[in-house]
Amino acid sequence: MSYRMYMQIEQEKQIKAVDRYQRSNVKSVEEAEKLEARYWNQFCEDKSEKNQRLMYWSRSIVLGAKIASGQVKRWGWNDNDEYEHQDKLAAMGVDV
Repeated sequence: MSYRMYMQIEQEKQIKAVDRYQRSNVKSVEEAEKLEARYWNQFCEDKSEKNQRLMYWSRSIVLGAKIASGQVKRWGWNDNDEYEHQDKLAAMGVDV
C-alpha cells in the first residue's frame, strides 16, 4: 500500500465518521463513548455480524465526535504535506 493510498483511505474514513456523527442523535464525545461502550459490550456477548457492524459504526461516531469537537486533528492530505508519523507507517509496511 502506498503512502497516498493510505492517506486517501484515512481521509475517507474521517469524512464518513464526521458525517455519521452529524446524522446521529449523539451530541457530545461523552455520549458517543457511552454508545461505543454499549455496542462493544453487546458485541462481546454476541459476536454476530450485526453486532460487529454496530460496534464499528459506534467507533466511527466517536471518531467523528472527536474530530468535530477538535479533540482529534484531521490529517492533512495535500500532496506537499509530510505525514507526521511516517516512521509508524513504515513500521506497518506502508510505502512512505
